[in-house]
Amino acid sequence: MDSILNKIKTVVNELILVSIALIVVGVYLIIEPVGAQIVVCRIFGALLIIWGALRFIAYFKSNRNTIFSSFGLVQGLTLMFFGLFFLLDPVDIAGIFGIMLSIVVLINGILMLQYAIELRRLGSKEWWIEILSGLLMITLGVIALVNPFATSASLMVFMGVVLIYGGVVNLVSVLRITSIAKQVENEVKDMVDKAKSVVNSRK
Repeated sequence: MDSILNKIKTVVNELILVSIALIVVGVYLIIEPVGAQIVVCRIFGALLIIWGALRFIAYFKSNRNTIFSSFGLVQGLTLMFFGLFFLLDPVDIAGIFGIMLSIVVLINGILMLQYAIELRRLGSKEWWIEILSGLLMITLGVIALVNPFATSASLMVFMGVVLIYGGVVNLVSVLRITSIAKQVENEVKDMVDKAKSVVNSRK
């Protein structure tokens, strides 16, 4: 039987890559808030397609009872759709770039809520941290959608900060998920070893 860590390995690796991408894009938006939209649109489009394809493939390869696999199909198709949308016409999309980034932030916030549910399933007592982080991300996404900023450059800087925050929070969640999964796995192993010892002692 596969270990818990092996079951979540694919998702963990994807989260790490996506988190790093969010941080890199966030830094770029802060450094180049003017004229960065088209470049970031193309980068985002390619990244979303790759991530979506990985989630789509992982869904059909995984056991339906595997942790985090339940939302892989919908997530994969959605990510690939948005990726194509970004790549096909980055010039026009740049005009609504702030809205698109806001949607990405909202999706990330919703996924954080999903992580909280999975952490609770793993027995974490601090799963509420992901709940708060997810709600904060959703709030920031709504603020970006409303766009109370005077200039597009200000919005881009704000989005850069939000993306960096989202990437960092995702990385922290990955560490927590991995740590808790390892702890649960060790506890199960100890229980199995104790059961074997009891059985052997009765022989």
